[in-house]
Amino acid sequence: MSAKGTLIPAKFLTLTSQLIVTLVIYSSKYKNVAGYPSNAPQVVDSGTSFCVAFLCFELLSLFLGFTDDFHKNNFIQILLHSLGTVITIWYILSSWKYDLIWMIWSFFCFLPMVFEVLSLSGAYMFHRVHPNTY
Repeated sequence: MSAKGTLIPAKFLTLTSQLIVTLVIYSSKYKNVAGYPSNAPQVVDSGTSFCVAFLCFELLSLFLGFTDDFHKNNFIQILLHSLGTVITIWYILSSWKYDLIWMIWSFFCFLPMVFEVLSLSGAYMFHRVHPNTY
């Protein structure tokens, strides 16, 4: 099996698993914000919204298939999303402090999205240099 045949399904699975776990935070946020300032639910909601938007952007990019040939970036994204899923589950189960969610999502939602944007820009530049290859 080729790298493309292995990495793309793995990327889809890790993206959807992290998206599902992130959406679970909406229902479990009150365990993580109990006893904290009154703005804690808004902090968790805004972080969750950004993460969901980033993950949906990556899923859309995955469905369009422009970045399928960037194997190293896809592998890094798979690792980051896998770790993000595990750490987010740990965040939910252990009821960590609410503001740690920004650190988790900056490493495991924003950073993979940056890799996706870099891959998209590389695909765009490749298509501009070699217009008849697709």
